[in-house]
Formats: sequence, structure tokens, C-alpha cells
Amino acid sequence: MADTHHKPETCTATTATSKSRAHYYRIGYRPNELNIKGRWLEALGLTTGQKIGIITGPGQLIIQRAAEG
Repeated sequence: MADTHHKPETCTATTATSKSRAHYYRIGYRPNELNIKGRWLEALGLTTGQKIGIITGPGQLIIQRAAEG
């Protein structure tokens, strides 16, 4: 049973929102990025999510399937 001088509380549900912020880079700077996609990767035996190894040399990148184990 409620107390004599008890007043019920009113609860209001609220939701929080967050504002996404843009990321800015200094002028003249762009992070290194290389996107490789296409069906030809599958034809070479590479599948989505598969681990790979990259060998670098002067003016070249060599992509290999990572050794299992």
C-alpha cells in the first residue's frame, strides 16, 4: 500500500541521438588506400574473407593466399 503523502512519479521515456561528425584531413594529405574487387579474384582462387599475404617490391605488390595453419 502507498504511503499517505506519496505522489506517483511520472516516467517519460527518452531516446538519445548522436550526431555523426565529418572527418577532416589536412590539405594535401590523403590516407593510403587500395580497394581491389571483381570476379577475377575468385577466378584466381581468392574468396571473400580469406586471409592473404602481400609481398612488396619496387613498383609492385604481389598478393598471395596466406599459408594455412
